[in-house]
Amino acid sequence: MKRYPVLSISILVLSVFSFISCSPNKSSPEAVTQKDSGIVAKTLNINWGYYKSITPCADCEGIETVINLKKDNSFEEWSKYLGKKDTVFYRSGNIAIADNTTIQLIEGADTTLFHISTSAITMLDKTGDKVTGALADKYIFKQISSNGITNKYWVLKELNRQPVTAPNKSQAAYFILNEADTTVKGYGGCNILFGKYELNEAASRIRFLNTAATQRACIDAHYETDFFNVLNTADNYNLVGDTLFLNKARMAPLARFEAAYLQ
Repeated sequence: MKRYPVLSISILVLSVFSFISCSPNKSSPEAVTQKDSGIVAKTLNINWGYYKSITPCADCEGIETVINLKKDNSFEEWSKYLGKKDTVFYRSGNIAIADNTTIQLIEGADTTLFHISTSAITMLDKTGDKVTGALADKYIFKQISSNGITNKYWVLKELNRQPVTAPNKSQAAYFILNEADTTVKGYGGCNILFGKYELNEAASRIRFLNTAATQRACIDAHYETDFFNVLNTADNYNLVGDTLFLNKARMAPLARFEAAYLQ
């Protein structure tokens, strides 16, 4: 698998200098103070949350990537090679501060630099500079909202209070609500479900309408029928962070899902 440009960062030994201590910024972006190798304390304003872009790819249509910058100075990253298999690659690591406008995303020996700006982060090249030219905008990751339930993959984790484990990542059951045309698409591990939906976010109400599914015969899609039945039965939901519960009336949750941000 081709990787993003990975930067090897040599830690420069710096002399200790005095810095002004200030109160944390309560508004977004937040002020973060972090020590680099125990030598110098640096402060950087970061808008925590999810960022997305489709970066250039030599042998595919593009690399769709979502990065989650977390308040505990860690990150998560999901990427998918468009035009190839729908495999989603995952990595995680720590965030370090390179300078007043740059962060490092560190996973083991691999380090990638990003320039921080308002509501966006920009992937830098191997020398720490911004990419120029016609494709420069492709390296800008724009912040996306983590609120609401539309335009996200909701991956099935629990069905009728029983954990669900897919045979492999490519067979993980999910559904996604397309906000633009109010259509729903789902995958049960074998067959594809499609239809329409009605959503009242203020009341946490949802209805799936006129759903239908392909009719492939698969021997290992054990929970597919029950999953599709949940979509046809649910009439309300609860959203807790990146976890979604589909419910019927006031009964126990029919299913639990976790959000993924690749579309």
